[in-house]
Amino acid sequence: MISALRDTTLSTAIFDVIRVILPYTAEGKAMPSSLAHTVVTQLAATQKLATLMEQELAIHRFDEAGMSVRTMVEREIAAALDQGVTSTVVKFDPDKGRKS
Repeated sequence: MISALRDTTLSTAIFDVIRVILPYTAEGKAMPSSLAHTVVTQLAATQKLATLMEQELAIHRFDEAGMSVRTMVEREIAAALDQGVTSTVVKFDPDKGRKS
């Protein structure tokens, strides 16, 4: 038996959240806290899906621009390291304080 595939498109995920929230937008309606927790969980999953899709799209854009994934990753690492550099240098000495 073939199981049905779960639709994991961003638009469907957003629509699912809208469908849950919509009945509680009428005046005087209040969403139960347990349902609100479920909605927040759905939104978190939707945000993760959006992030993954953005990353995939970025890779395709770099590819179209003629950059390899390796070049892109190296550029991102260099940028992250540049942002993390400060004027303080910390040296780690694992043997400091040990008796020989």
